[in-house]
Amino acid sequence: MKKGFHFLLFVSLLFGFEVTNWQIYPTYQWINQIAEKGETIYLATNGGLLLISREGKIFKNYTYQDGLLSHYCQSFAWDREGNLWIATNYRGVLIRRREGFLLYPPERIPSSVRKIIILGDTVVLGTNEGVYFINTRGSFLQPDSHIITNIIRGYIAYSLFSDTFFWVGTGRGIFRASKDLQEIKSYSSPVGDSIKGFIAARETVFICGERGIAYYDQTIDSFFPYFFFPSTLIIYDFQFSNGKFYIASGQGTFIYDGTNFYSLYGDYTTAILLRDYILLGIRGPDNSSGYLVKIEGGEMKAIRFPTIIANCIFSIAKDSEGDIYLSHFFWGGGSLTILSPDTIIPLKDTLPVPDRLVIDQKNRVWVGHWSENGGLSCYDKVSKTWEIFQWGTQTPKNVIGALNIDQKGTKWVWNGIGSLVALDSQRISYEFSIPGLGQCLRGREITFDSKGRVYLGTPNGLLLFDHKGTLSNLSDDTAKILTEGLLSANILSVACDSRDRVWVATPKGLGLLEGERFRVWRPENSGLVSDNCLRLTVDPYDQVWILTEGGLSIYNPQKDSWRSFTPANSPILPNWKNILEFYLSLLVDKSNAYIGTRDGLIVISYKEEVEKEKPLSFTIYPNPLLLDKSSSGRLNIAIENGQDLESMKVEIFTLRGKKVKIKEIEKNKTGFTIEIDKSFSSGFYLLQVREENYPYRSGLGRFVILR
Repeated sequence: MKKGFHFLLFVSLLFGFEVTNWQIYPTYQWINQIAEKGETIYLATNGGLLLISREGKIFKNYTYQDGLLSHYCQSFAWDREGNLWIATNYRGVLIRRREGFLLYPPERIPSSVRKIIILGDTVVLGTNEGVYFINTRGSFLQPDSHIITNIIRGYIAYSLFSDTFFWVGTGRGIFRASKDLQEIKSYSSPVGDSIKGFIAARETVFICGERGIAYYDQTIDSFFPYFFFPSTLIIYDFQFSNGKFYIASGQGTFIYDGTNFYSLYGDYTTAILLRDYILLGIRGPDNSSGYLVKIEGGEMKAIRFPTIIANCIFSIAKDSEGDIYLSHFFWGGGSLTILSPDTIIPLKDTLPVPDRLVIDQKNRVWVGHWSENGGLSCYDKVSKTWEIFQWGTQTPKNVIGALNIDQKGTKWVWNGIGSLVALDSQRISYEFSIPGLGQCLRGREITFDSKGRVYLGTPNGLLLFDHKGTLSNLSDDTAKILTEGLLSANILSVACDSRDRVWVATPKGLGLLEGERFRVWRPENSGLVSDNCLRLTVDPYDQVWILTEGGLSIYNPQKDSWRSFTPANSPILPNWKNILEFYLSLLVDKSNAYIGTRDGLIVISYKEEVEKEKPLSFTIYPNPLLLDKSSSGRLNIAIENGQDLESMKVEIFTLRGKKVKIKEIEKNKTGFTIEIDKSFSSGFYLLQVREENYPYRSGLGRFVILR
């Protein structure tokens, strides 16, 4: 009879993944149209359709998560039934109804529409492929019954206007069409080829081009100069009120009153609304968010919207208080966005080109900069102060391609000269020159296992660097560059989970380090939506999140199961512009995933439903094990439920956690037999059984030796 204590293997946690919410933080860099309806101001922006009060309070921002299939809104107009028609880049026209958004059949009109006006039953679209006239025949929401006519093909239609004719401003002059579209006539412009605006004033039609303002003389049937600008302007909008012409341009907002030409506002202006007050749409510099300027009663104030500073998000970090840090790049400088639970805070960095972000044990954010004048900066939000650390001035050593902080608080960087550098808590720097790493590239990653070993993703493979816990003693350091099994040695991202499994993202699949060889997943043998894996991370449940060229894939190695999200099945932002490496950064905590793109921030809220797997058990016998003072004995471990013994490993520890060397262990049909020699003294011991293949479960038991 087998006598002994009976132990259960540790319960494996399996998770039921469920997405509970999507949220997109865009920027409003371009404000393309401003209109007022009732008490609400409507803005067509490159970050969606924005509805605000006259004071600037946001009522609603319609974006991709709301069914607006492109948030690149260029123009809009209401039909007589109250439906809002929205002209967009990349997805043509969307119609906002009470039930939500309706996509106009994309096979019937171009995907990029610049302008839209509605005249009775006719919807007129200005596109890159001419003008489209949609005769709705009184049924605005039944596109299949519409009759569509395309005129002036081959011209970009910048502006539209209607009086007794249809007028079209293009990049190569002016066109006029009769209302039945049977007669079309072209006109040259005396004020530049690109006509960005028409207005009806002083009993005629005025146009605005890059060189000035012109008017139409009906008696001669031609356009004549009215006023030439002092210098060429990039025109975006053209309005008229109370005898004054208002011009929105890349050089600012200007007024011409018939006598004087003067500046109203000096920054890049893209749209104008004239009421008893004036609203100007101001473009944000580089890729940063735009804003409004309101002029009323002689006073001028800026209206800025609570959103991220810029649309390109290179790195994301989260501190222990829940604040999210985003890094953005501007030419000649850079900034961070702090997303707090109740506010959004812009933060100006002290060094140029902020890139990598990481939080230290004191809840400070460290920033690595991609600049020879960069290095590291550290922001303390409590004292609101910055500290910088540089390796000289104007040197590649300040170019930070990768940054992370290990368990001891040491900052590790990969710099522009290709060296791996450790900066300890005393600000002492240790440089490790390791051959074979290749050129230092921007946006690479460093991670650590529980033993403190360093893993760096390089274009030549995965560096495994073991400094044996000492930075100053180089004699015992070991370094290996691992590539075996990979289809691409270019490691774009690397992460280590709680079980010390090291995962890598490459342009040709997902890799898992097993020993010194990689196991690889590709779309054909997994749930990956694309070979090109750009970023990955591991969540607190040991699920692997892989950001790919085609979307997001999530792998649960415990269940060997996949979930994927693409623009076709979820609100994840599409790569409309086909930008290389559109998805830039990824951070996942226990309830939210943050995806940084070149077009804004995506926040995915999720939850895990924990299930208990059927317990597996093993028995240790004899237990206690009775031995003479100097004799040896045999200890048996019986694994139940027919588990694969080949994938299991047995280890013994003292109660203080010190590993005890096992001289001899045998596998049999039911488990293992261990030789207990005279080196084992009397006492209690812990025995661990661990699976080395999926699903990596482990169990812990206890036995007693009595001598």
